[in-house]
Amino acid sequence: MDEQETLNLDPHQVKQAETQLASADGAVSARLPEAYQWLLVATQTSPQSPMQWQALRLSGQEALAVRASRKLKNDELLVTALAGTRLRMELDKIPLWRGDYVPVKQLAEDFARYLYLPRLRGTGVLTAAIQDGVGLLFWQKESFAYADSYDESAGRYRGLRCGKQLSGNLDALDGVLVKPEIALKQQEIEVPPPPAGPGRPEQRPAGGFDQAPAALLDGSTEVYSWMRLALVATPAKFRTRCSRIWLAWSDLG
Repeated sequence: MDEQETLNLDPHQVKQAETQLASADGAVSARLPEAYQWLLVATQTSPQSPMQWQALRLSGQEALAVRASRKLKNDELLVTALAGTRLRMELDKIPLWRGDYVPVKQLAEDFARYLYLPRLRGTGVLTAAIQDGVGLLFWQKESFAYADSYDESAGRYRGLRCGKQLSGNLDALDGVLVKPEIALKQQEIEVPPPPAGPGRPEQRPAGGFDQAPAALLDGSTEVYSWMRLALVATPAKFRTRCSRIWLAWSDLG
């Protein structure tokens, strides 16, 4: 068409040339799906088994990338969503744990490198599976715990979380996944004492307040020393009671 003036084509001939060009382009586009209809996928069923090539035939008239991705997803050779329970199964089956935990970055590298692991569409599938697993109600049996990092000197996990939804973005692939039994053990060690509040019995030193009346009746000279100890070592409410008793004893003296 660029040489229509050189070839001295009249308008009718130009129209014929344009029609034939469009027809040729259509024929090529129609034959491309027939020419490229086989998809070769590298597979491996286990770490011990050899790598094999699996040939999959593609169907349809869409673009090659569309047909290939659809076929991979239908045959679960391309995973676009992964449940937290499935991730726990993969962690235990291989196993992928590095001792009692595994860094998230290491886990992302494992899924990208090894053929016997599910082929994830991207790291976003992994982070979504982590968030799903940590938030499960029965995470002790079905998934795992999450921590910001592991403190080797203290032997504990910083920012340990489990059984609740993670807040924030995990795309940086920071943090570690922790085995449930290890997370539970740390929680048992670091559980805080229950706070004092309404309805809880008041903590009193053994042999302190309950023995005070007898000491007062006897007129013992040790009452003043007992009072000083109680004023220093007991809660505010108990100190108030002791102060009233001490004032009463002073009036009697």
